[in-house]
Amino acid sequence: MKRNTNQSHTLSFVMRLFTILLCFAAGGFCLFKSGIGQSIEQPAVAALSQSKKSPPLEQPQFKLKSVADYQVGDAIMAFNHETGQREQKTVTQTFKRQIDHLRILEVEGEDGSTQTIKTTNEHPFWSTAARDYVEAKHLKPGTKLQGANGHFITVKSTRYEPHPQGITVYNV
Repeated sequence: MKRNTNQSHTLSFVMRLFTILLCFAAGGFCLFKSGIGQSIEQPAVAALSQSKKSPPLEQPQFKLKSVADYQVGDAIMAFNHETGQREQKTVTQTFKRQIDHLRILEVEGEDGSTQTIKTTNEHPFWSTAARDYVEAKHLKPGTKLQGANGHFITVKSTRYEPHPQGITVYNV
């Protein structure tokens, strides 16, 4: 089925937005741009910045920030699956809601490190095999995902965790 140009642009925007959301699902933190001259608190970004030849003051500076603390207008880094590049984006909307569950994903990075991701059943993740977004509730052990930083992770386990008393979740 062929999409018209308007639908393709809308899908592209939605995919980029979900990539940003994935960034937040991956541990509840994301990189955001801070003022010039502030320290870099993320080693991978520090190494990247130091490898460039331009003066340090021209380099974007980043640090970790909780999803709950993001505001409209904040700059964040996202991975564009169409170009294969990280891009700076601006938060245009924030979300806060109560839900009755979490989806707990245990994932393993390319370097063997493990991480627990707490998300919702409907939260989208980029599947490398499907080359599309897949809701967290449909992820199975062995599924390969691509994170907002462009690195690959593998789902090791997934489970539904009820929260009948409700739990607050945030997104942008």
